[in-house]
Amino acid sequence: MLQKITLADGTETFLNEAIGCTYHSQAGIVAEALQRYVLPCRITELAQQEELHILDVGFGLGCNAAIAIEQALEQNPQCRISVVGLEIDE
Repeated sequence: MLQKITLADGTETFLNEAIGCTYHSQAGIVAEALQRYVLPCRITELAQQEELHILDVGFGLGCNAAIAIEQALEQNPQCRISVVGLEIDE
């Protein structure tokens, strides 16, 4: 069962009671996506190309992919982006 949780930045995530873990850190969805996904994957650098292909393993609510797309398009509005998301939860 999923329980809605409000994070420090006001964004909301869910607690997956089956595994006892929230989908995002308590700091907030945006900060986590930038620190743990966008920056390590060099999204803004790679967005300078014509195409950007994103693989999001553990897609969850899709927030990492959404923020990665937002950051990429800020750098290069003409970049064509494709996303493949893998997720175990329905």
